[in-house]
Amino acid sequence: MLINKQAPGTPEAHTPPVAGEYHDFRILLVDDNLINQQVARGKIRTLGYAADVASNGIEALKALEQTEYDLVLMDCHMPEMDGFAATRMIRDTGSKVLNHAVPIIAMTANDMKSDRDSCHEAGMNDFLTKPVKIEALAAALEKWLNSDNGRVQKQKSGGQDVI
Repeated sequence: MLINKQAPGTPEAHTPPVAGEYHDFRILLVDDNLINQQVARGKIRTLGYAADVASNGIEALKALEQTEYDLVLMDCHMPEMDGFAATRMIRDTGSKVLNHAVPIIAMTANDMKSDRDSCHEAGMNDFLTKPVKIEALAAALEKWLNSDNGRVQKQKSGGQDVI
């Protein structure tokens, strides 16, 4: 199957959510590495969120054609279709993606200005360096999900805000 759905459980203590409480947002995690998926999902769960998982850009596009996600965490370097190509397709209003303006946060081990520029040029909104620190992930999720940034993005087709 395309997506591994995470059933909400009790988050580990780290963040404001009350034990057992999950934020009501749809997050898609896109990463080809099983270990990275497990680590990222654990951190997402710890912060009180749940995420669906896609293993490459092709799976991500299929998921985004079926479900309107509130945020995508996108690995940049994957086989079959990388995060840059997937993001360009997501932003293309001619694609079948339901929300072309969904906030996309890059997740990559590369942290040079040229990498950030490539992410921005592809249409990504923000950037996290692997290994992703839980504090940085919490700040990014708060910024794009719990503020006007994410809601504004849903209204602007293809707009890029920050990297």
